[in-house]
Amino acid sequence: MIRCGTLAAFLLVFALLSASVVVAQEPVPEPVAPPSLVIVNGNAITRDDFLSTLKVYWGSEALRMLIDEQIVAKEAARLGVSATAADVDARLLREQEGYASARAFKAALRERGISQKALKRELKTAVLLDMIVDKRAGITDQKVSAYYTAHLTEFTTPARVDLYVITTGTIESAYLAAERIANEDFGVVAEDLSTDDFAATGGHWGDLTADEIAPEAVQVAAFNLEPGGRSEPIEVEGAFFVIWAKDKEPGSVIAEAGAAQQIKNKFRADKNVSRDGVLRSLRAAADVKIKMPGYAHIAAELKKAREIRVVVDGDLANLGAAPIQRNRMLVPAEAFAAALGASFEYFGVNDTMRIIKDDVTVIFGLNVSVANVNDEPIQLDQSPLRDGGVVYVPARWLADTLGGSVHWVPDTLTLNVKSVKVDAPISPGGGDGGPIPVPQPITDGDAP
Repeated sequence: MIRCGTLAAFLLVFALLSASVVVAQEPVPEPVAPPSLVIVNGNAITRDDFLSTLKVYWGSEALRMLIDEQIVAKEAARLGVSATAADVDARLLREQEGYASARAFKAALRERGISQKALKRELKTAVLLDMIVDKRAGITDQKVSAYYTAHLTEFTTPARVDLYVITTGTIESAYLAAERIANEDFGVVAEDLSTDDFAATGGHWGDLTADEIAPEAVQVAAFNLEPGGRSEPIEVEGAFFVIWAKDKEPGSVIAEAGAAQQIKNKFRADKNVSRDGVLRSLRAAADVKIKMPGYAHIAAELKKAREIRVVVDGDLANLGAAPIQRNRMLVPAEAFAAALGASFEYFGVNDTMRIIKDDVTVIFGLNVSVANVNDEPIQLDQSPLRDGGVVYVPARWLADTLGGSVHWVPDTLTLNVKSVKVDAPISPGGGDGGPIPVPQPITDGDAP
């Protein structure tokens, strides 16, 4: 046993020594420096340097773009809309039209440091967002076409002529004027021979459309002349006119395809729906978990996007606590009453509250579904409640009871309140004071 143990020990030592020899004969190579992307005065800028700098200076912007890309794509899929390659190419063409030339457009891309492929990726998200906005605003191609047809004059630019006229009372004077303007300045001849009120300005009637020129014979002649052309005398009811079309601008009509976006923008404004508002509401409803270190501020931004704003008579109301959603939108009772110009009293003995404004007295209790308004019982579909030490009441019920009105704007998560009742504008998906989608929580993976 001992011999075996000694042999085993010897073999172990030999193996260790052999290993040490091998290590001595084949040393581990020194760590290789990462490859250089740029050499500046002999100093290397590595790939790691480059990527870490990108993360510090543009990481937040890139992460925001990726988050928006995901939430827009998900909503588009939910609505059953998609952006084809042709849709993206059409948007790309619109982008290019904003530049003097294709070369200028490519130079702008180089300045931004992106390829056309990367730009198309951005534009695809933009196209999808526009489709979502149009869905929310109830905009269809048929509605756009109908509006275009019914309001064609809005998209028509009439032809114009810069018109000079010599008016005379005799045919002889008119022919004399026509003869002189062949060799003399038209304005000088007009001042000398014209009998109308424009003689002092050299016969300049102005830069006019057809509707602005009378008599009709002068209008027709003016638009039949080539730019710079002069007419022979024109007789109209005993008066004679010699005209000069100094310059002309042809009329134009914007095609329906070119006018479509302008029409959509009008519809969106009428419905109080905007790209920014829709994107904000999508961010608010998204379930986003930030797990990357150093990006807690983006989680905070997304949480802020979920905040419900209360605007009373055009001013942002500070209610001390955020509105909450149950069956109805609930707001802090005391602060909301004050914003509406009412007084508030709380009776702790029986958890009863009294709000008075002008000739309206409202009495209600916590978790009680019947309120008393001027001694008349009123059934509530959502009982007042306490949350976090704050008493909440249904916003629409209290505003209506006190003579005001409430309008919910879902795209901006805004409760627009008027202390005096007004008719609320129609807004798709909101305005009825009912429930709103409750956003999923947004978390920061680094937060405790």
